[in-house]
Amino acid sequence: MTRESAAVRGRLDDFIERHPDGWNHVAWEALLTDLADAGHPVRDPDGLGRTLERKRLEHYLERLDVSGIGPKRRESLAEAFGRVWDLRQADVEALSQVSGMNRPAAEALHAALR
Repeated sequence: MTRESAAVRGRLDDFIERHPDGWNHVAWEALLTDLADAGHPVRDPDGLGRTLERKRLEHYLERLDVSGIGPKRRESLAEAFGRVWDLRQADVEALSQVSGMNRPAAEALHAALR
C-alpha cells in the first residue's frame, strides 16, 4: 500500500466514523474537496464512493458484533453486497452463498440485521 493510498484510506475511515449512519450530498462533496485540497486524486468519485460504501458496510458489520462474523467474513460480505442497504435486503440463502459463509453464520447475521 502506498503512503498516498494509506492516507486516503485513513481519511475515509475518519469520514465513516463521523458518519456511521450514512451521509448526505453536502458531506460527500466536503469529503471530495478535503481530499483534493490535501492533494489526493478524486478523478474517479464513483469508484471512491463504492470504496467508501464497502468500508461503511465493514464498519457496520463490526458494530453488529455477530458471533462467527470476523474480519474475513466482513470483507467477503462487503465485497459481495457493497452497501449496507443491499446487505439488509439479503435473505439467508443469499448470505450463505457468500464466499466463506456457512448456513449458521448466515442465519445469525440475518437475525441480527432484522
